[in-house]
Amino acid sequence: QHLLSVLAIKIDCLAAGIEKIDAGPKGIAVVFRNQNFANPEKLLAHVSSHQERIKIRPDQSLVFRAKAEDADERLRISGIVAGQLAELAA
Repeated sequence: QHLLSVLAIKIDCLAAGIEKIDAGPKGIAVVFRNQNFANPEKLLAHVSSHQERIKIRPDQSLVFRAKAEDADERLRISGIVAGQLAELAA
């Protein structure tokens, strides 16, 4: 089950141009390949509509705030974030 979840996340990461996802207890950090996103207008609109949960760092990475105490929850949230970004990049 975890293997399928990881593969789905990897596919979404490729579609969204995500280089790295770092999941921790406070949330998810996303780094884009070459600090570039395919559809920046949609991304900025999404970030501005969720300002309380999404933050843009100075290095152009994104932080999605969410409590994720265990590995299963982090995997689930990573999948949601990667899926959302893949939809925005399309």
